[in-house]
Amino acid sequence: MNNLMHMSGIVATLLVCAILFAEECGVPLPFLPGDLLLCAGGILAAEGHVHITVFIVATTVAMSAGALIGHGWSRQLGRPVLMRLAGRLGHADRVKRLLVRLRDRGWVGVLVCRLMPGMRVYTNLAAGIAAMSRRTFVAGLIPSVLAWTIGFSLLGLLFGRPATHAIHAMQGPI
Repeated sequence: MNNLMHMSGIVATLLVCAILFAEECGVPLPFLPGDLLLCAGGILAAEGHVHITVFIVATTVAMSAGALIGHGWSRQLGRPVLMRLAGRLGHADRVKRLLVRLRDRGWVGVLVCRLMPGMRVYTNLAAGIAAMSRRTFVAGLIPSVLAWTIGFSLLGLLFGRPATHAIHAMQGPI
């Protein structure tokens, strides 16, 4: 994360977008949580390295595109293949619960499930294997991505800079 702060704003934004895109596609990246990357982008904006609006738009596009790809490939593979994969990764129960919620609640289920901690990416894949239409998926996807990108980026913008200054002050001279 510290290396991100020493990159140019454009390079850092592109790197964050690439990671968020991959995560939303379904690539497991437990060591790079998307919410922290969005906060880091907010800190970059607070430091004047990137414009917050550009960062939010870029990450929103990257996350939405990745989620659509994740939804699409999971729909093509189908439920049996993905349930075996989820079982191997220890997430079969989580995916089954998601399938029930998505079937019963449609786009509102996508919106709510994507905003629940730890469920964002699984929701994309579960909606695909539940054969949810792209239109229904997008209706819940867009507001959830906007809430995620705006919320965490603004959190970093508003509180990140004071927090980093406090951490540096506690560390003292090196």
